[in-house]
Amino acid sequence: MPLFKSASPQASDPSLEAQRAQLERVLAATTIVVFVASVSYVALSAIFCLCTSASRQQQPGGGETGPQAQRPAAATAETKRALEEIPVVMVQVTPDPAGSDEPGECAVCLAEYAGGEEVRALPACRHGFHRECVDRWLLTPQV
Repeated sequence: MPLFKSASPQASDPSLEAQRAQLERVLAATTIVVFVASVSYVALSAIFCLCTSASRQQQPGGGETGPQAQRPAAATAETKRALEEIPVVMVQVTPDPAGSDEPGECAVCLAEYAGGEEVRALPACRHGFHRECVDRWLLTPQV
């Protein structure tokens, strides 16, 4: 006679088989619902993107109309005025007595400055950028 009785039910227990079958049905139904929801989300997102891009192309100018369409032009004009106030200096490469010949590099294109290039140096922090790089970057319309 064993000292301890086994706590596990017998495999032939009908209530255990019924519970297992019910659990399998619930898991199958849940999996189907999650799959259908995922496919629906992807399909609706694709339809939404197609509709919004088509409506933008149909509008004159390819964008917004009304007062919001005038904001980018005003912002560009304001940006141009601000760029004109930033001083432009010509790079002159001179040997550094400390042994460093590097005049610096543009943070936009990551290229080193060469002699004769125009660089916009920000007055407050003295960070420099190629004039062409920073102008193009700041005048590009933001999406």
